[in-house]
Amino acid sequence: MIKIFANYNYKFSFTTAYSLLLAVLISAGSSSAAGMDAINIYGYFDLGYNITTGDRYSKSGPSDPNLKNGAFDQRHLNILTDIMVSPNIALRTHVEFEHGIHPSADSASVVMEYGFGEYAFSDTLKIRGGKMLSPYGIYSEIHDATPAYLAVSPPETFYRAEFKGGHMIAPKWTTGLAILGELSLFSSRHDVEYVLYVGNGESRFTTNESEQDDNPNKSVGARLQFISAGEVLVAGVSGFMGDRALSQEELRVPHIAVASHLSLTWKGANLTGEFGRSQMGSVTEITWYAQASVRVGRFTPYARVQVIDPNDTTPDDFWTVTLGGLNIMVTDAMFLKVEWNENQRGKRNTDIISGESRNFGEFRAAVTLMF
Repeated sequence: MIKIFANYNYKFSFTTAYSLLLAVLISAGSSSAAGMDAINIYGYFDLGYNITTGDRYSKSGPSDPNLKNGAFDQRHLNILTDIMVSPNIALRTHVEFEHGIHPSADSASVVMEYGFGEYAFSDTLKIRGGKMLSPYGIYSEIHDATPAYLAVSPPETFYRAEFKGGHMIAPKWTTGLAILGELSLFSSRHDVEYVLYVGNGESRFTTNESEQDDNPNKSVGARLQFISAGEVLVAGVSGFMGDRALSQEELRVPHIAVASHLSLTWKGANLTGEFGRSQMGSVTEITWYAQASVRVGRFTPYARVQVIDPNDTTPDDFWTVTLGGLNIMVTDAMFLKVEWNENQRGKRNTDIISGESRNFGEFRAAVTLMF
């Protein structure tokens, strides 16, 4: 996930400005045309604990304990705001305070995950403009909403491939325009959801793709999914095409990605899987996962296998994760998750460094809360 890192003064100003904006909106709500009912503020929080049997990432050298000593992480405090300007116009924002914001923290950040305006002609046709989470697959638009899914994190070989020796299947964010909607089939028993978008595309990470583009070509993407009555069956396909700016010398590297997803639910049991193929220049990346779970009251055990081949022409560069865990619904708004991950990596995975164990285990736990 591309982060927006900033110095302390910027963080303070951003946080203060956002808080003041909310205060103004709330205080003005009673005198506005829509009133307080027009503003909906909600979000989620989580606290995690990880401990590994070996270094996780290539940036972790022999002197870096990484997570081998175990570590708590207050990863997410996310605030989402929906403002109904009129019955047809909405402003939606999502601000993330990640890893416990602190002026001396290395990885703490404040990120506007999305901020866009939306005009609804009807449920069938809406127009959206601004910074958006790129819609592809199952988790792309809810990847930080930890109470919304079973495991501690979404399948990382699929949604965080850039941390598994590969490249991001599709850009996490898109700044541009989208049309989307929902169509009902067979007397409203089933739905088809669609979204088409055009945006700036992928820029060098020294450039803010929310305000400028590094090349003249714009990216395009789409997702189409079918949702049966009661969500017994969810099936969809996603696509992305654009030119990525890797450096000043490589401003137009072609990037084409396709993905498919399928979810089956029956009497508390669920089987979910996704397959993705992404070509960045001459490199073709393939990734997939399969997850099974069964809900028994407030307890849901789950198991997942996820695999990535970062470059299909490079032998022995795979990364495979096999995990098993338990999700406990403590209350309707609070969840406890515990799981064990087994990581196996090929000798030629680019995440491997000299002297680092190729395979390692990881215990993960998290408490998540939605409000």
